[in-house]
Amino acid sequence: MLADIVDDLRQLENGVTMYNVSCNADVLVVAPLNFIIADNARHSELACHKGAKANFPCRKCFYPMNPAEEDANIDHHNNSTLHSQDDIHALTTNGGSKNLIRMSHDRHTNDLNDLGLKLTGGEVLLGLRVFDQTKDLPIEILHCMMLAITKYIVYSFIKYLRAAETNQLQTKLHTYESNAFGRSMGSCLWLSSTFFVGRDFKFMSQQLPTIINGLLRREWSTLANDRKKVIEIWYNCFVAHGELVSLVYMGQISDDFGEYCRIVHQKVDELTAAIIELEAVCATYHIAGSRVVSKTSKLHILHHLRDDLVRFAPAIHFESEKGEQFNKFIRERIFHTNRHNSSRDVLTLFGRQFIF
Repeated sequence: MLADIVDDLRQLENGVTMYNVSCNADVLVVAPLNFIIADNARHSELACHKGAKANFPCRKCFYPMNPAEEDANIDHHNNSTLHSQDDIHALTTNGGSKNLIRMSHDRHTNDLNDLGLKLTGGEVLLGLRVFDQTKDLPIEILHCMMLAITKYIVYSFIKYLRAAETNQLQTKLHTYESNAFGRSMGSCLWLSSTFFVGRDFKFMSQQLPTIINGLLRREWSTLANDRKKVIEIWYNCFVAHGELVSLVYMGQISDDFGEYCRIVHQKVDELTAAIIELEAVCATYHIAGSRVVSKTSKLHILHHLRDDLVRFAPAIHFESEKGEQFNKFIRERIFHTNRHNSSRDVLTLFGRQFIF
């Protein structure tokens, strides 16, 4: 199906003659493909990449899955060698082999498959002159932040808290009052709670730093020093994360966009440093249930967010949350089919609605 779509996109890229009612004449319409909005798995497929489980899990650069300890730092996140269209061309022309493909630290390999690249069908996008698969698949903040980094931090923090502390935190969230929020958290925070959605993580990312700060000053002020120190490290992580979230969800920057991009990149570095410090503390105190997030592909790919901001616009304009919300209507429609060919039935219905 992608090949057929690319044929249509190529025609739009070259220009299509259409009738303009206001001009009462035929006009040439040129509409090249600028970018594609999708989640990480689909973006990896379009970029001819193996995905998050590859040896090099980033679709934008050669960041290794398990970097050496001396490489597991912020500089390594920022300085890995970038992918290029030449790598995908080599994948299609040389059967997955190309001499001297550069990786981070100038290591070399003769096999592109070892670098996380493979033929997925996305190579047909090479037929477009304007579209660049290594640059025009912008980072999707719902799946890379709310349902990834935010989720990891929140769940690990809840698991660390004792029952009484969880109850206190839950009460604060339910009774949080601010003119900036139109609703409060309705979900419980017990260890079995795994049904938060993106908007819940949005609220928690902004409310938890204030709430935890208040609890540390009052209800949790009498905790043991070691336990209080660990919670303070978590608090620092929530502060860095909340500052980044407040920046990436801005819809418009009216002045000095370059400075905005610089600050966003700085906050990504600060969040990475806070998570690395948190993981070191969890390892020191042997805290069960903590995860190694600092080396994950979803945290790493945020270090490319500045490039997407410069190339396109604020990240909220290419997030997929509105498309995810449409799943509700698709699910409701499937309930009214015999489920023998649900994809066809759903596409037929919504295709008719789109035409009308």
